[in-house]
Amino acid sequence: MINRRKQSNSPGESAPPPERGFENIEMTERMLRDMAPTMIGGEMLLVTETGRIVFANRLFCERLGYTTEEIRRVPITEIDRSMSRGAWLSTYVSLRKSGRMVGGVTEHHAKNGSVLRKRMTCGLVTVEGSHFVLCVGDMLENAPTQDGRDSGSHATSKNDSDFTFREQALMAAVSDAVLIVNEKGEVMEANNAALRLFDQHRAEIIGRSCTDSRWRLADERGNALRISEHPIMIALVSECAVTGVRVAHMLPGGSHKVLAVNVQPLIDTERRLRGAVAVFREVGPSGQAGKDREARGLLEAADAIYRALACATTREEIERRVCEILTGSAGYSLAWFGDRAANDLRIHPTTSAGPGADFLLKVKLRYDDTPQGDTSIGLCVKSGKAQTVRDTQHDRSFVPWKKQAEQCGIRSLLCLPLVVDGVVTGLFSVGSPEVDAFDEGETALLGEIAAAALNARLSVESRRKIRDLEEQATLRQVVLDAVFDTSDEAVCVFESMEPFRCTAANAAFTRMLDEPFRTTGVRDFYLSDFVFAHRQSDLFERVSEAAEKGEPVSGEFETHSDEGRPLRAVWSLIPVKSGRSVGSIVYRCAIRQPAAVERLAEEIPEPGETVNEIPIARPFTAGFVKLEAPTPSIRARKEKRAELLFDQGKVTSMDPIACRLLGIDPRRPVRNRPAGEILPRSEIFRERVLEAFSAKGKRTAFECTTTHGTAPCRCTVSVEPTSSSKTIVTVRLEPS
Repeated sequence: MINRRKQSNSPGESAPPPERGFENIEMTERMLRDMAPTMIGGEMLLVTETGRIVFANRLFCERLGYTTEEIRRVPITEIDRSMSRGAWLSTYVSLRKSGRMVGGVTEHHAKNGSVLRKRMTCGLVTVEGSHFVLCVGDMLENAPTQDGRDSGSHATSKNDSDFTFREQALMAAVSDAVLIVNEKGEVMEANNAALRLFDQHRAEIIGRSCTDSRWRLADERGNALRISEHPIMIALVSECAVTGVRVAHMLPGGSHKVLAVNVQPLIDTERRLRGAVAVFREVGPSGQAGKDREARGLLEAADAIYRALACATTREEIERRVCEILTGSAGYSLAWFGDRAANDLRIHPTTSAGPGADFLLKVKLRYDDTPQGDTSIGLCVKSGKAQTVRDTQHDRSFVPWKKQAEQCGIRSLLCLPLVVDGVVTGLFSVGSPEVDAFDEGETALLGEIAAAALNARLSVESRRKIRDLEEQATLRQVVLDAVFDTSDEAVCVFESMEPFRCTAANAAFTRMLDEPFRTTGVRDFYLSDFVFAHRQSDLFERVSEAAEKGEPVSGEFETHSDEGRPLRAVWSLIPVKSGRSVGSIVYRCAIRQPAAVERLAEEIPEPGETVNEIPIARPFTAGFVKLEAPTPSIRARKEKRAELLFDQGKVTSMDPIACRLLGIDPRRPVRNRPAGEILPRSEIFRERVLEAFSAKGKRTAFECTTTHGTAPCRCTVSVEPTSSSKTIVTVRLEPS
């Protein structure tokens, strides 16, 4: 980093220790070349904002007669004596604000007293986190004499736009509009005040004549200003200063503002005219010039806001840009957005900017019936109308916050409601350091800015919601596609108009078809093409009925499996409306097993169902019974088991599968019921199971015959004692 200790300007004092990073001259020079590749010249100089030289390459030192150690003891004001310490600091500030490189012709004083004329280009660079001015240049072609003068004629500039550091400092230091022209009257440079005054971009004004009609200059009577009457041309022709000349600047709306112009010709040491400096200042009726400037500043701010809103992507960015621009270029002391709370009567600031932003931290923003809620801010939210405080120090409604407003420099305030669908959702407020700052036109323009910001915010939020909905829709579609493809339920989608083209069908639907449609599928086929290959013989008539009624249709039909077993199918047709008409029809069909033994599989719940705990009782050893469904159901349901737990003959819990297998209504409490009533309705089976429980510690197995519903079943009972006092009895039911 750069050594920031105070440096002595006396050549007699010892040199400061070299800064880290600048000891190697070749490496430092190569690094600086990379930073400013467009700057041309052999000499290189790196200077701080105070004018202290921290680096100079060998060519610069040799031409001035200094060593690399001595040059660090000499300030830039000693080498370029036309620059004072204040002028150099002003130049540094100007370079930092503009971010551009500037060039010009200057004179450097060598160690032996000679003067060398050089063309130098200066720009701001950052080295290891610190800012420096980098100067690059070379000597002019004519060699200097011992007294510092050129031996030949005066060396002319290759570019008439060159100007000295003193002229740059002038343009940066004054608030008036400044133009620098060459001897032909062409504009070579203009400060920001001049660009705002003439409402032009820099590229549009540089290089054009000062008498161009686009500047809209006229005499005091409103007539176009002739060349012979133009104050800059008068100064160039007469080579004398022109002061106090008044001209009119015509505005687009037909009005005008009066300008006072002072022009000073630029004459070099050889008494040659090099150009002129013109300074424009607004004058005119009392207060009118200030009003025009304020209106122009607000219009420029509004234009910048509209451009920013077009590029903003978040609500925070929208509000921040609006507040920063209004408190920056428009000169307001405070601009802020606030939200109306949904669960209380407070107003919550979301974004604020400006020197008076601390005001929001010192007051309680409410819209209730308290003194704080009856201020202009609260009334704006309650009434939904704009509220204006002409003077915060004398307005009765602003008494609770009078002291805070004075401390924050807020003398007038404008509050604008933000209304969405007839509901006030918040407000936008602007504060000014001037009394009665918001006239009718300014209020209307700020209202348009608030409305534009609100619309931009709603648009951004809508786009975000659309993106979220699209993501959710995509996720749901992925899930639906997976279920559609893997479901055991047959699903097919038809168009609503005859002959009912099939637009989608899953694999379960094709299994209900005969060949060749089972292999090829039926997508993009018409129902009339494959209706006779489908197991439901009246499908075409049912689809026609659903399309005509526009309402769901459902029913059942009997069919057979590929092995010839009887099956029962439950189907439904669901019309899907597009607007007021039916766009498509969805067909759903689920195959059921009607046989008494196989009906048990329907009653077994799917995995994940809630287990109901039902307490019961019986006077014998603690344990539990596992019941297995008949063999066909085991294949259909992947071998599900039911569990019945009891202790001392009273049942303590029973899951839904056990309830189905044993014919018990799961909604009825069965606590303290004897286990003999819960087991299958067979005296032999019940006695053998009770015997198994009574045979403690013995492993045994036996078979018996019982009935389940109306179906005869063969039961295989196995007894497995455990290390604890409990016994596991497994009962397997198989069709006999």
